[in-house]
Order: sequence, then structure tokens, then C-alpha cells
Amino acid sequence: YELLSAFSSKNIPLFIATHKRLHPTHLLIEHLGWNSFFRNIYALDCVTPSLSSKAAMLAHLLHVEGIDPAQALYVGDKPEDGHAADQNNLQFFAACWGYGALTDVELRNGWKSVHSPYELVESINDWVLSNTVSLGPG
Repeated sequence: YELLSAFSSKNIPLFIATHKRLHPTHLLIEHLGWNSFFRNIYALDCVTPSLSSKAAMLAHLLHVEGIDPAQALYVGDKPEDGHAADQNNLQFFAACWGYGALTDVELRNGWKSVHSPYELVESINDWVLSNTVSLGPG
């Protein structure tokens, strides 16, 4: 909750892009009380026919939301998350803590590894400052 609040307080627009199905994801986010943190949720089944891959889902998200990949990043905990980010020219932050965390062996050149939620906030803050990202309207 604190991690999401930190980004929300800075008016950083957040989206969910998940392999899970859309309806159960909406139910989970609602149950956790996180609806206000996310602008939208994307899943493979968010369109018909379903998207073929996580990379296709990220491309769809970027197109629909009008997001410039140079001004966005993707956080994930699996190698396929990083590959999907690479295919969409997104900076990838690898969550290297918790269940399913990426290991150092799985990291690719250009991926930024973070080892705690606090480090993720700090790393994203640094990335935003170094890339002079325009966050747009809150």
C-alpha cells in the first residue's frame, strides 16, 4: 500500500498489465482497495480476440493510453516481463524480492534490478529525474 501511495502522491500514472484474466484481476484490486491507484488494468483477455502475448498487451496499452515508451517503464518479476518490455522499448525494472522474483542470473543487459519496494521507489525516482519524464495531468 505504501509503495502505491508513494507513486500516487507524485501523480505518477499507474497501470496493471497482467497475464491473469481481467475479471478476477478487477475483483482482486477492488478487494484490496487499490482502485484509486490505477488508471486502467490490461490483461490478455481485455480485447476480443485475446492478445497473443504480454508484449502484445503492452503494445496495446501504450497505443490505447497514448503513452510514449521513452517516458514509461515496466516493473515485473519474471523474465518474460523483461522481454515484453524490451520488445516495446520500455525501461524494465526487475523486482528481485518475494515470490517469483528474478535472480541475478536471469537479468539482461539494460534491466534495472531492485531488491525491495523502497529501492523500487528510489530507483524510479532517479529514473524519472534522469529522463525528465513529463508525467502529464494528475
